[in-house]
Amino acid sequence: MALSAQSIIQEKKNKKMHYQNGGVKISATVWETPQDDEESLPGKMQQVSTLVYTQTFEPQTRARDALDILLEQAQRDYKKAYPLHNLLDWTTTSLYTHAGSGIFGCAKLDMDDVGDKTAQQLLDLMRARGACSKSALSNNTLELRFQYLSIHVRPHPTQGLESSGSGSGKRKASTSEPLRPPPPLRRIFQSAFIPPKTFTRAPPMTKVTFTRTAVSRSADGRVAFKSSDVVEHIKVAIDWKTGEDREREGKPFDRTGYIGQGRTKIAIYARINGEEYAVAQCKPDSGSEDETRSYLCQEIELLAHGHAFKKDFDGYAKTCDILNRIPKFYFNYEGAILGRFCSEDANAGLPYCHFIATLLLPCRMVDGGLVKMMGNDIFGNPTNNLEKAVHAFVHFAWIASKGHMMFCDLQGLYDRDRILCLIDPQCHTNNTSKDKIYWDGGPDAINSLLKEHAGVCTDNWICQQLGLEELQLEAPTTPRKGPRSMKALLN
Repeated sequence: MALSAQSIIQEKKNKKMHYQNGGVKISATVWETPQDDEESLPGKMQQVSTLVYTQTFEPQTRARDALDILLEQAQRDYKKAYPLHNLLDWTTTSLYTHAGSGIFGCAKLDMDDVGDKTAQQLLDLMRARGACSKSALSNNTLELRFQYLSIHVRPHPTQGLESSGSGSGKRKASTSEPLRPPPPLRRIFQSAFIPPKTFTRAPPMTKVTFTRTAVSRSADGRVAFKSSDVVEHIKVAIDWKTGEDREREGKPFDRTGYIGQGRTKIAIYARINGEEYAVAQCKPDSGSEDETRSYLCQEIELLAHGHAFKKDFDGYAKTCDILNRIPKFYFNYEGAILGRFCSEDANAGLPYCHFIATLLLPCRMVDGGLVKMMGNDIFGNPTNNLEKAVHAFVHFAWIASKGHMMFCDLQGLYDRDRILCLIDPQCHTNNTSKDKIYWDGGPDAINSLLKEHAGVCTDNWICQQLGLEELQLEAPTTPRKGPRSMKALLN
């Protein structure tokens, strides 16, 4: 029987009273910190006054989910107000507690503090720290700020705030911040309680079986594959086609089991032994089963090379005493699985038997999208230290592979520790055969990228500190000859 209008109104009142009596209210405002470039000091945080969000949550609501809801609202409204700016997401936005109306009435809140806490647990933590105003905390209200640096969001960082204006030029650190009492002493309490496992998505799933192929890389760069007969279990999302349709229609899809797709592959949400994974397969009609397996083998082989060369890069940077100054990044290789669905499970509803499963990275709308470091046939001019670090790595790996490999089309996602994880890499090689994989442009593509990089290598402080422009390998111990230095080769 349909409810009357009066019944609906009363139900809303009851729900509101329930929340007011036992819920946790979270209020979030949006603030911008002006900064002209990476070399200048940031200015004073200023509120974008039109963006204010308040919502009351059940005490047992996962705090991260509540913050995601508020940030999604801010993301949508900010994009409407400033369409030329980058998205507000967890790659560009930091979290602060709001302790007052002044500029310094706040303290940064690390996402590690949020963790898997409930809204009530986060509120209790802020009470213990005295991080928010007493009046707000007494009313079960958590006042927060979404803060971003102008250089990360604005297309032209030297502009002032739309909301209130700001100056430009390099800034000195402010000396007007009032002294604060030291934080209370933290006490340690040990608990045997283990919180239940939480997942970022909850799509309908099917449990199927698979076998895996172990992948190993020796020091000389040889990659070996060894198949296992051990049957394992994997849960795979079954609503991925719904998510694919939603993406095509321009609608949010990050609550489905569909993660995304590129030129040749599609990624689906899965779980193995309680861990979240992204299962990648070739798109339908990409070729025979053997052809798609060959493609996936080459892809995971390239991940293995990237992982190994990154270790060598870090080791060499450490000997040059600059490792701690280089932004961190890595390849999504550790924990990766080359698998094959067992025949009786009909591929879990996916196009092929073979797949690559990698540990799931934050990939919702609020987490930010892919971060592009370079293209397949173009380096691009690096504009920040992370791009300079990746470009220096590509230069180093070319030398370390004795001129045989040039990584390209590098892109990735930030993990939960805000470190860039590179996924789905490509490379050019000195292979001159006609049957090489589609992304490999051969020696001509390598030389083209070298010439482009040579134009900016001198301005890349990481390349210079590592001496890559002149770096040569020791006498080769294998028949393959190593390259001369880049400068010598191009001259």
